[in-house]
Amino acid sequence: MAAKGTAGVKAARGVLYVLLCIVAVIIVVGLVILAYNTAMNTMTVNMLTKDAFTKRAQAVLLPSADGSDRIMLERLFAPKVISTDEMLNSRYYENFEISNYYERADVEFHIVWPWDDSVTLNVTEIVRDINGKRMVEVADGEEVTMTEVDEKPLPWKNGVYSVTLKKDPVTGSWRVNELGLIEPLLIVDDPEPTLAAQDQAAQTAAAQTDAAQAGSAVPTSPLQ
Repeated sequence: MAAKGTAGVKAARGVLYVLLCIVAVIIVVGLVILAYNTAMNTMTVNMLTKDAFTKRAQAVLLPSADGSDRIMLERLFAPKVISTDEMLNSRYYENFEISNYYERADVEFHIVWPWDDSVTLNVTEIVRDINGKRMVEVADGEEVTMTEVDEKPLPWKNGVYSVTLKKDPVTGSWRVNELGLIEPLLIVDDPEPTLAAQDQAAQTAAAQTDAAQAGSAVPTSPLQ
């Protein structure tokens, strides 16, 4: 009887051990899936937010002729954001032919869990060094020509934004649902050195080098 009882206890312990192993494996697999989905959601929201601000600046400064940029904006922003955003509805830069600019959007790190359907984070947007020329129509009798005006485009309205993104329950895609300015930032563009200034700097450096070499080549007097 004692042997049978001991065997029963060993069998029960064996079954319990197997069950505990199965539970541990399930927990580990669940944690791995949770970590993976959380990382994917966090990365997706971060990249989409950066892309949204990049496309926003591009649509204003370098709009496409076929309107494809507006279609892209509708995928990234809710209609109410497109209709109320000051920069997207400004027509100021349409008077310029923008050649290039610098844009950066720093997105605040925020963990996005798999069950989250809305997230709010801060974004610091900087658009600077906007280079372009303004062209105006000049009428000479019946002939109309485009003439360049000596006028530089005004700086971009940089700032820190509060951005709320929401996930579509059907497609699972994220989109900017709210966009509000928290704090404006004053960014001064870096002036590009002109060729004349570069030549002057090179000539000054060469003159200093020649003077130093001439000074070292002067012979020393025996009386000194």
